[in-house]
Amino acid sequence: MILIIKLRRRKNRMLKQLILIFMVIIFCSCANESEDSDGLIGDNVSGVEDPSTYVTNITPPLDSTYSENSTLDFQVSFNEAVSVVGAPCLSLVIGSNPRLACYIFGSGMKTLFFRYTVVSGDDDLDGILLSSEINLQGAEIKNLGTDEVVNLSFASAAPDLSNIYINTSIIAPDKILSVNQTNLSESREEVSFNWSAPNDNGNPITYYSIRYRKLGASEFVYHGSNPASTSALISNLDTESTYEIQVAAFNSVMGPYSDSLTVSTVFTPATLGALIWYEAKDINADGVDVADGSSITDFKDKSGSSNHATIIKGTEATIETVDGKKVIRMTSSGYRTINSLGESANTDVEVYIVAKTRQVTNSFAFVNENQLNADRYGSHFPWGNSNAYIDLTMGDRMYGAWGGNTTDFFAWTFRSSTTQGKALERNGVEILNAGNKANTAPLKKWTIGSDYAGNGTFWKADMQAIFVFDKVLSNSQRIDFFAYIEAEYGVDMQ
Repeated sequence: MILIIKLRRRKNRMLKQLILIFMVIIFCSCANESEDSDGLIGDNVSGVEDPSTYVTNITPPLDSTYSENSTLDFQVSFNEAVSVVGAPCLSLVIGSNPRLACYIFGSGMKTLFFRYTVVSGDDDLDGILLSSEINLQGAEIKNLGTDEVVNLSFASAAPDLSNIYINTSIIAPDKILSVNQTNLSESREEVSFNWSAPNDNGNPITYYSIRYRKLGASEFVYHGSNPASTSALISNLDTESTYEIQVAAFNSVMGPYSDSLTVSTVFTPATLGALIWYEAKDINADGVDVADGSSITDFKDKSGSSNHATIIKGTEATIETVDGKKVIRMTSSGYRTINSLGESANTDVEVYIVAKTRQVTNSFAFVNENQLNADRYGSHFPWGNSNAYIDLTMGDRMYGAWGGNTTDFFAWTFRSSTTQGKALERNGVEILNAGNKANTAPLKKWTIGSDYAGNGTFWKADMQAIFVFDKVLSNSQRIDFFAYIEAEYGVDMQ
């Protein structure tokens, strides 16, 4: 019985090979009719001897069983970047059926992406076959830099597809609707993410397949493990890069891969977990420049936390350009966060404000909405007497000479920590410090530019940005953040 099965499989493979050869012959005939060439696919099709651009690797679909609507994705990598015009394909044989996995994307890169979607009748239980040449189908693949044709043969790089099976009698799981990032490590080299289990269509999902790649630079890599749960992490990412991650469910056959989760390891305040990020040059958080003189009703939060702020009293601030920098010109205006930042006592907080003080007045840069001295939480730099103050609480106030001026931009850091105490820094240099705090007042809603009610004593400043973290940054995080402040706002951090 075993011998009979083996013979049948061998006959099936031989039949598939004959079908592939027939497909190649047909394609070669078409190519010879359209090109002044008598070579086979990949041979000197435009008179260029020995094309210097050639296939280095084929990454096939993951060894698995696939079903109707599953996708078979092939990645063809070259030694140099190529351009594509049209829709070239890879010739497959599935069962006894000739099929084409056609070009999806990759022009301008070293790796081209080809896909075939399984249809009813594609059953193949002894492994599919792939031709050893790219079927141009009237398309063009050329070296991106020299515009020379490429060698279309990949016989030396042909992958083993004997463990890729098709079984359309089992319904594959549905496509996973979304993949969500849950955390980026402090080093920005490890990302955690999760997803919701899709409909299993009658067969329990036993594991998930994960693949990822650096966007625009390389082919997908299949994750080393296949988790049974709906969460995972990927380590050893390169910093200052962007990745896309896709997940598919397996229930005896592989379902389609999800749309990509895009993960950036490029440093921004959001990667540090900022609770608030308001920025004058992108005040609406939409990337659109706002003209000078425009009145601002709302500060839009860029942190991803949706902690926007809206005006509560006074005259609306305007967007202006000062010393080549976009600023929010605070005049007689007070803004308050729409959401509470935390009703219970928060043990750690770190605030950064990049601003130029235009006038020394009795004003708060920021303060929480609590009017009781027992839990008032805020800072003003400077007060009318040229001192900087921290109220945490009013009965535990500290103050001292602020050391600033009304001509330069400074980055002011307010910090309160159970381990590091409370402090005020100017351009990264500490100017005020007090002992450790057992706890701090609740953050609640914050008012920026006036007192807790927004009634008066307004802050006369030109503000480039404000950041709030509900934690104390580590030394390595501050190094990254200080470099960001220097680059974006022109403040020399010490």
